[in-house]
Amino acid sequence: MVQMIITEDTVAKLAPKAVRYDATDISCPGFGVRVYPSGSKTWFYRYRIQNTVRVMRLGQTSWRCLEEALELYREARGKHRSGLDPQGMHPTTSEAKHLLLKLWVAYEIEGELPSEIGAHPTVEALADYYGVQPSSIKKLAAFRYLRLKGSGADAVVIPMRDAINNMVFEERARLY
Repeated sequence: MVQMIITEDTVAKLAPKAVRYDATDISCPGFGVRVYPSGSKTWFYRYRIQNTVRVMRLGQTSWRCLEEALELYREARGKHRSGLDPQGMHPTTSEAKHLLLKLWVAYEIEGELPSEIGAHPTVEALADYYGVQPSSIKKLAAFRYLRLKGSGADAVVIPMRDAINNMVFEERARLY
């Protein structure tokens, strides 16, 4: 593990090695960059919950700048410091939550998904229509808010309406 002050320049200079390694920021506890042998780099927040070390990925450096990653880090660290698990039981990215709310509106208010994408859109079509990363759709599938038939970008997305409704109502109860 390399400790340093993380800036856009220092991240750009991190070279891949034969094995994956982490570079952590000395001024932000738990915040860092994971560098893979392939050359890809991912922002992360490492923290401990109930004597278990967890790592929360904050996005790839290629599509999320340092400021955005630090904002996500501060949000996650704030949750952790208040005793909550930042990754929790629900999708943590605001993008995934916004997509869930849009799907809820489509079903509960309008009665169906927009006709432009059809009743059973592919991952790619849903991501393009709502302007989200395909990884957000896959994250929702991992939390069982969506079901995927097939694999990759051509997988058909089947929203799990009951699970989406439950999440929306839980979020409302938490906010009020």
